[in-house]
This record gives sequence, C-alpha cells and structure tokens, in this order.
Amino acid sequence: MNGIKFGTVISPVGEPGASDAQQYAEALTDADYARQLGYNALWVIEHHFSDYFPTPSPLLFLSHLAARMPEIDLGTCVIVLPWYNPMRLAGEIAMLSHLTRGQLHLGIGRGTARLEYQALGVDMAEARARFRECYEVIARGLEGGAFEHHGKYVDLPRAFEIRPRPVKDRINFYGAALSPESSTLMAELDLAMIRVSNFPHKHHAAALRVWGETMRSLGRSPVRSQPLLLHAVLADSDAEAEALAKNHLSRYNQKVVEHYEADADPWKDLSDYEAFSRFMTNARKLTDPDQMGPWLEFQLVGTAKTVRAQLDRYVELGFDHFIIQNSTYGMPRAYRHEMWRRFARDVMPHYRGGEPTRQAG
Repeated sequence: MNGIKFGTVISPVGEPGASDAQQYAEALTDADYARQLGYNALWVIEHHFSDYFPTPSPLLFLSHLAARMPEIDLGTCVIVLPWYNPMRLAGEIAMLSHLTRGQLHLGIGRGTARLEYQALGVDMAEARARFRECYEVIARGLEGGAFEHHGKYVDLPRAFEIRPRPVKDRINFYGAALSPESSTLMAELDLAMIRVSNFPHKHHAAALRVWGETMRSLGRSPVRSQPLLLHAVLADSDAEAEALAKNHLSRYNQKVVEHYEADADPWKDLSDYEAFSRFMTNARKLTDPDQMGPWLEFQLVGTAKTVRAQLDRYVELGFDHFIIQNSTYGMPRAYRHEMWRRFARDVMPHYRGGEPTRQAG
C-alpha cells in the first residue's frame, strides 16, 4: 500500500461569526499545519456567494500556497469548467505549473448550485455540454502548439498557442463523476475520476466498473490514480467519534442544504442532474444528528483501528488518494487540528510502509 497518498482540503473557515479575513488567516494556518504533519497534497474547493467554502478563485489560492510551500502537491476539488473561458483557464494552469515544484491534481466538474450559475450568467441546462467542450479546449491547449477550435460554445477564429508553455508532467486532471453517465463521460475524455464518499460502496464499485469498461473499450489503460474526498473523525472510542461527527457534520450538512437550495430541488427539470437531484432529496435528513447514521458509514469515523478498516474497503475498491475534509464551516481550529493530527499519527503510517508521520508542534 505504499502508493497510497493523503491530502486534505484547505478552506477559509472558522468559528461562527468569524470575519472573512479571519477565515482566510485560519486557512493559511491550516495549510502550514497539514504540511508539517506530512500530508501529500493540499486541495482547494471552488464556491461563490455564500458561507459554503467561499473560494471563488482556487488557482489564485493555490498560487499563494505554492509560494509558501513550493514542494507540496496542490489540488482542486473541483474547478467548475462551465463558468470559465477555457483559453484563459488553460493559460492560468500553465502559469501555475511554473510556480510550483509539486504536482498539480486538478479536479474538474460542472457544478450543481443554481445560485452560482445564475450569478455567473451561465445556463445550467448546458452544463454537461459546456464542461465537455471546455475541457477539450483546455486539454488541446496544454498539449502545446498553436491550434484552432470551432465548437458550439468556443470559437477560435485563428490558431492560438497557450503561453507560458506548461510543465506538462506536473499537470494531472480528474473529472468529478456522480452518475454512471458521468463515469462514461470521464472515460471518453480520458480522465480519471474524483469522487466523494456520500454513497454506498456498491455505488462506487459500479461507477469504477463503468469507467474501467469504457476506458478498455477505447483502448486506454484503466490504471489511474483515483482520488476520494471524505470526512475523517477519530476519537478514543467509536461512540465518542460518532458523537463528534454528528455534532460537527450536521452543521456542515445544513450549509450544504442552504447553498444548494436543496428544499427547492432546482434540478428536477434538468435531465443531466437527475442523480444529484435524487441525492439532495434526502440531504435535509443529514442535518438531523439522529438520521446521520447510514451516511456516517460512508465516512471515516471511529477509533484509528476502525478508520483503518473503513479505509481498507476504499483501497480495495481502487481508490488511492484520500482527501480528508475537516475544514468546513464552523469547525473550530482545535477540532480540525486534532482530527488531522490523529489521522496523520494513527492512520497514515500504516499505508506508508510503517514510516512515522511528522508531528507538528
């Protein structure tokens, strides 16, 4: 299992009522702490216009982290492609590849929040098609050389070259996939998937199977890094960890419901969002600690021994880069750092050939 990697989400968070300035200061403190603990990568989420991960420019944030710690790997989970001019985004990715010495793990997706689509002036019904064309333009641009493109959403009237020319071997893309249709799309685009742990293991297994079958049918190798985003809550007993998770993650789930306007079900008339609509139909339940039990089974919750057993199941499915998400709205620093420290001390070494993990402080 020496190939297993561990990253963590870095987001502007803090105690309820903290100012935006205080939350960004917390994010930088968290980044320094996670690096000291030996996490392989720092991942940033893109969201706009609410308390839910207010990080409107993930690449800008990553460029700052690259200056602070140039050797660490950096990631996005995810950049929402339909909101971007792909030529500009390709240029910014190329530029960032020169500003870091680590790997860039760029998760990309199509987004699901109605308020963000409305504010950015993009038709949500076009999200999947825009995602596909945007990525195709970015991928072609990062190959190097001048090129033209004449598509439905992007038209380049003459040949252009992305400058600066990228450091290609530092750039890795992953496509966010929830449904079997998205799994197929990512394989068609020659993308590995990035997934979240909100679903039963059989759901992940089915998605990976569809993706792998499509890859093989296209003559491509299905051996790719597969990142998974999940919460980790550790304590001295399983009962204590479950109580902590219910307390903290129920508040996180409330922010999910608010940001995505889950009660209004804005996806019910969008054929490309059927899977997300089904998931969010039950999202309100996850704000109630007493109804969180089944969902917590998909996270990493318990003693270190329990968490390692849970993690082993995901490794068996084929995931090999785990993104620990403890930086969520209202999470106190002491809680975030304690969870990271326990995970780094008691879990990570078992997947790194037993090598000790550095401890901050």
